[in-house]
This record gives sequence, C-alpha cells and structure tokens, in this order.
Amino acid sequence: MSDATRSLSAVGAVGTIAVGLIHAWPTVNQLEMPKLDCGDLSSSCNPAFLSAFPLEPSACLDIWGPLFLGIWASASPPPAVAHIGLACFCNFAFAGTFGVCVGAVNMAVGLISLLGSLGDMVRQGSYSRMK
Repeated sequence: MSDATRSLSAVGAVGTIAVGLIHAWPTVNQLEMPKLDCGDLSSSCNPAFLSAFPLEPSACLDIWGPLFLGIWASASPPPAVAHIGLACFCNFAFAGTFGVCVGAVNMAVGLISLLGSLGDMVRQGSYSRMK
C-alpha cells in the first residue's frame, strides 16, 4: 500500500468513526438517570440505557457497528475488501451526505488497493500461474 493510499485509508477510518459517533449520538443523548425508587433488583429500572446498549447482537450492531468498525480500521490499515465493506455497510447507510462522502473515500481506497494488488500479481507473474 502506497503512502497516499495509506493516508486515504486513515482518512476513511477516522471518517467512519465520525459517522459512527453521528449515528449513535441520538441514541445516547436520550439516556436519563433512573428513578432511585425502582428497587435494588429491578430489571426494568432504566429501559433507555438498555435501548442504547442492547445485548441483542443485531440491535447492538445497528447502533454501534460503524463506530466499532471505524476504530478497528484505524488500528491498522485494513485490506482492500474491508474498505469496500466499510463503505457499503457503515458509511453509505448512516449520517446522510457526510456518510456518503466518507463511503466514497473508503470505496476509492478499496478499489485502488485491489487494482494495485492485481497489478503486483501481474508484474510478479503470479497471475499467469492462477490460470
């Protein structure tokens, strides 16, 4: 991965974190302190907190997926296919026009990386062995 592609990868990862924060903010913003008279062992004391931090995997990913995957992508440059996945599943669907712009960056990084990898394979002759 070239330095320019690595830089764009970092921009896409940080942008995905921002998309995740923008998407999760309304859910977290609705949290309220529970009533103090709900009992020590009541399981329904704070339903707003449970809706912001659900244990159901699909609900959790709907709220926190873009943020968690953006943090993962910023930890180390992900492979090209991961950038395309970030664009499709974490950026285009969330945060309006900003999400679409970040998705375009991630899609561009993914396609540039795929084309670069294919070019490396052709130059090294490994593509001809795959036929």
